[in-house]
Amino acid sequence: MNWRNGAALIVLAASSLRGDSECRKPAELAAQLEARPSAQLYGALGGYFAKKGELACALPAFQRAVQLAPKSAEAHFNLALALLETHSAQKAVAEFRLTLELRPDLLAARNALGTALIEQNDLSGAQTEFREVLRVEPANSVALRNLARALILDRRFPAAIGYLQQLIKQEPSEPGHHLALGVAYAENGAVGDAIAILKKAAILAPRSLVVQFNLGGVYAHQKMYREAAAAYAAALKLDPSHADSRLSLARALAASRDYEEALSHIRELRLPRNFEVPYLEGLALRGLGRNAEAEAPLRRAVQLSPDHYDARYQLGFVLAKAGKFKEAKTHLEQARQLNPSGAEARFQLAAVLRELNETEAARTELGAMQDAKRRESQDKIADSSAAMANDELERGDPHKAVKLYEQALSIDPGNAKTHYNLALAYAKAGDLTGEQAALKKASTLDPRLAVARNQLGLSYMKAGLVSEADLEFRAALEADPRFAEAASNLGVLLGQQGKALEAENMFRQAIDHNPDYSQAHLNLGLILAGKERFGEAQKEIDIAARLAPSDTRTLTALGMVTAKLDRWKEAAELFRKIVKLEPSSAEAHLNLGIALADQFDLPGALASFTEAVRLAPDSPVARYNKGRASFDLRDYEKAHVELESACRLQPDFAPALYLLALTEKQLNQNESSARNLKRLVAIEPQNAEALYLHGQMLQKLDDPGGALAEWEKAVAANPQHAEALYNLSRALQESDPTKASDYRKRFTAIQRAKQLTDRAETLGNFALSAAAARDWPRAISQLREGIQVCGECRSKADLHKNLGLILCRSGEVDDGAKELNAALRLKPTDPDILRSLEILKSHAATQ
Repeated sequence: MNWRNGAALIVLAASSLRGDSECRKPAELAAQLEARPSAQLYGALGGYFAKKGELACALPAFQRAVQLAPKSAEAHFNLALALLETHSAQKAVAEFRLTLELRPDLLAARNALGTALIEQNDLSGAQTEFREVLRVEPANSVALRNLARALILDRRFPAAIGYLQQLIKQEPSEPGHHLALGVAYAENGAVGDAIAILKKAAILAPRSLVVQFNLGGVYAHQKMYREAAAAYAAALKLDPSHADSRLSLARALAASRDYEEALSHIRELRLPRNFEVPYLEGLALRGLGRNAEAEAPLRRAVQLSPDHYDARYQLGFVLAKAGKFKEAKTHLEQARQLNPSGAEARFQLAAVLRELNETEAARTELGAMQDAKRRESQDKIADSSAAMANDELERGDPHKAVKLYEQALSIDPGNAKTHYNLALAYAKAGDLTGEQAALKKASTLDPRLAVARNQLGLSYMKAGLVSEADLEFRAALEADPRFAEAASNLGVLLGQQGKALEAENMFRQAIDHNPDYSQAHLNLGLILAGKERFGEAQKEIDIAARLAPSDTRTLTALGMVTAKLDRWKEAAELFRKIVKLEPSSAEAHLNLGIALADQFDLPGALASFTEAVRLAPDSPVARYNKGRASFDLRDYEKAHVELESACRLQPDFAPALYLLALTEKQLNQNESSARNLKRLVAIEPQNAEALYLHGQMLQKLDDPGGALAEWEKAVAANPQHAEALYNLSRALQESDPTKASDYRKRFTAIQRAKQLTDRAETLGNFALSAAAARDWPRAISQLREGIQVCGECRSKADLHKNLGLILCRSGEVDDGAKELNAALRLKPTDPDILRSLEILKSHAATQ
């Protein structure tokens, strides 16, 4: 542990550790405490004792330091470390949490908290702490190592493998990392990888018994018994007293039929209560044909483990060979009860019964064996039908597959897996009722068949049965805690209920269990994007896209998140890729058009929106976007056609109604514009821009009273609407000077709050409001007037910048570039100007 000394701590009387004869303080430190006791000195004293391993003396010193300086993160941290070292994990956790309240950036404390949580078996909490460290410092080796350890303990091996691989890249010569990775590989079933990495660990640490022992275990698991024996022998050579190595070596030798060598090692073991020692001795003696000698150790084995089938069978066998038929019968009957399908025990029992002249009983045993063979034959027929059904399902004929699965179930009705496969066939045939019935049957037959519970959860989720789906997904995870798909599906269900944090945790769990599960990475990215954590979201969705490069849903999500990060060029390229993959998708063309519009490529955007309309002529969104692009390009007649269509297809489509009214204003269709604005404010009575524009149109139609009423509603909806306040102050000047004065004061207060002191700045502010309402002509007119009256005023750069941006947005790219360059000369480091000019440059290069 790294014991830290605090700084600038409060003073405390130095009497706390006096009289403790066992805790001898160093003379210099004792003198300093006597002269001027302080929390820093008590911290140093605690550290002194801790380094000597005298934790009973260190603890009270650290406790005094905390009493002295309760707001000192380092004091709490030192006390927490001492508590952890003395196995007081619960108290240590509390102190580490206090430390982090005071110093959230202290990564050592967060790592130590994770370690303490492992001690409390709170593996999920520990993982959370280590992940937080890695979020701040991705290469933190302590967090990587501890997170991998927590994941291995939690049996989340795929995730552990990923972190250990990263750790080995950082510290390639550390044998412990290779050992941990080898264990994780082996537990995850990647035996070849496990053997390769453990061999490397053995090269790095040739004197490591643990490495050799684990290598032997992996070989034995693969039934590579000679290789296992060699590894165990190497471990035993390093420590001849290591009983586990000797026992494992004997087991591997017996399995490879090297009975003499196995016997020599077994007889060196002194483990009187270990079942395996007499059991292996009996097996070895039997293998050597020394049945009489095998009887005694096998009796001891059965005494130590009465419910071990093979020990009972082996003892029954040697007793029969010795002519002890009655006793052999007892043990063989016990073996049969322990494993009714054990053919060798039944056969041997039948032979013993014949020797005892129990002919009928012997015949019964042989009959049971024949029945078992018949059942096995029927099972093979059922398996054959099921296999044919699987083939039909693969070929895309679910109806034929259903018939074959039903045929298999007529022979083997209790086969839960076949019921599950039948459900999949029903699902592909579009029979939801049949699917759910088959899944329920599969789950009843085998409640721990995780795939069936997961599929039933999906079926319920599609039907909107939230609580039922939740129950099934959780049952699937209880049956198989490493089932990534079930974890991801539960995450989707939680996300749909607004439980974003729980959903995020489930997606991370799914990724931990299967780092190559693209859907989980995508779902995690989407939930992070929903929290506006776009950088993290982009990283996850990018992984999903690499794993599933042709999945258009993933690519669409990546494009949208990339756009949110203002990386529009990359976003546009992604949407172009989607259009190539799905040229008949209206949504793909829509997304490409939006990305192009954001790069000031309005002609390109219009072309994409036009194609979207061709593919989906009844889509109000496609019509709206085509109308919007036409509006921005000043083609008001075409914009009007598309926007009218959008509003006809979706009468309550507020953005389309607003833009339609604005288009009609540009076409001098004032009555129609006012009529559509009236419809809009009925749908959105708090839409201040619509109310303001409605007032303008009513004023043009010689309805000043109606205009005043709409502007008053606008300022009620948005008290900061400067133009509405300004118009009200002017319109009421003669009819209601008091009210006009009040509006003028409010307008002036807004100007003052925004530090707008001259007409140029006021016009600039009005222009931004008009631009926000997509009234490009009004915004452009006001900005040009503002530049005229500004001269060399302080707002000159911003006026040119905003005019340039609005011109680009409204399709006048060349004029927009001129204004932006004028602004750049005045503000050479402005990021908005630089980014916009970069987009224009990129756009020009592609033309």
